[in-house]
Parts: sequence; C-alpha cells; structure tokens
Amino acid sequence: MTDSVWTFTYSVESNTGRDFSWRYWTDIANWNDPPAQFVLDGPFDVGSKLTTTAPAGTYHSLIRHVETGAAATIEMQLQDGVLSFHWKFEDVTASRSRITQRLILSATDPASIAQARLLEQTVPAGMAKLVADMERAQQGEMDTGEGENPSVSPLVLQLLEWVSRAHRSYTETMDAWRSTCPRLTIWEDALIAGLVQVETDAEGTHDLRVSLTTQGVSVLERKRGKFFISTDSPRQLP
Repeated sequence: MTDSVWTFTYSVESNTGRDFSWRYWTDIANWNDPPAQFVLDGPFDVGSKLTTTAPAGTYHSLIRHVETGAAATIEMQLQDGVLSFHWKFEDVTASRSRITQRLILSATDPASIAQARLLEQTVPAGMAKLVADMERAQQGEMDTGEGENPSVSPLVLQLLEWVSRAHRSYTETMDAWRSTCPRLTIWEDALIAGLVQVETDAEGTHDLRVSLTTQGVSVLERKRGKFFISTDSPRQLP
C-alpha cells in the first residue's frame, strides 16, 4: 500500500452526550451536505459500502472499522490510492462529547494531494455544522418529548433499574433477562435503543459486565418519580 502523504486532524466539542453524538452521526439520513448525496448499502457496520454522489463525481467507500459508540474508519477509494476518514467520539462530561476526525491520504497523484489539502479549509466548517445539527436535533427531541423515549416499556425500565442497582455480569443479566419468546424482547429492545452496553470488567477480570449508557441513565432518571418500578427481582421470562 502507498505510504500516507498527507494527514489532517480536527476536533470539535458538542453539547450532546457521546451516545447521542454517535447515534446521530451513524444515521446516514443525517448526513446533510448538499448537493452531495449519500447511500449506504446496509447497516453502519464493517463491510458496508457507501456511495457518495457529488457534482465532481461518484465516490465509493467502505466502512473498514467500527467500535460502536467510540470510533469508525471509512476508506474512500481513489484512482491512485485511498483517502481514510478516522472518526473518534469521546466523553467530555455526561452531556458533552468531543468528536475528532483524522484524514489520511495514501496516493501518488499530485492532483489528489492538492485536492486533499483543500479539505483543511472545508473540514472545520463541516464539523461545526455537524455539531450545530446534532445539538438542534437533541433540542428537538427534548422539546417534543422524544428524548424521553416514550416507547420504553415498563419492563425495559425495570431492566434499567435492575442494572443500575448493582454490579451486573453479562452472564447474570442473560440468565435473568434474556427470553426465548419472540414477543418478549426486553434485553434486545434495551440494547437496540442504546440504553445498555456490554463492556470489559473494569476490575481487570476477563468477564463481561453490563452497564447503562449515558442515554440509559438519562432515561431512568427522567422516569424515576413518574412511575413506581418494582426491582425486587426480575420478572420470570419464558
């Protein structure tokens, strides 16, 4: 592979939590950069192909790496090389995140290098627009109540409360909450909604643990006081 001939890194901070920032950015429908149009041929995951149609031409990219909630790499194929976009999402506080984009060009054509250098002028404005759009979207959810996840079921809320009360291993959580009934998808619903996460145990063991995401904590805090949630024991699932 051709060695990198140009790199550029830029960071912004957003008044949105990391989970919200990630969820917003990985929804291609939110990529608002007219007249360019974006089409993803599958979920935002490794191996999915992205097609970008712009006045200058059509570009094909591949999602090369995804670390859910934290990082992703998209590689755009050029005639003489590859332009890689490395995105990183970090917590600043529970309600504020830092987003970093690092661009790396591996190419030989001087025209490609010159065109890449133009991104040093456009990327800062583009990321500032992204942050503004994110913050506006979050505010819109708060204004309409969508940010409170009105569709979260009482059983999912019970799961969130149960997870928050103690150190929960992945095995323990699966034993208590996973169901074989296709109509009862409490764990799956919480995971898809971005309310819970599975991570390596911080105590240094090789076990996996389950915890609430920033969004899960927010949902639970908003719902507390509105409902009485029994957490003495998980509901017995079929």
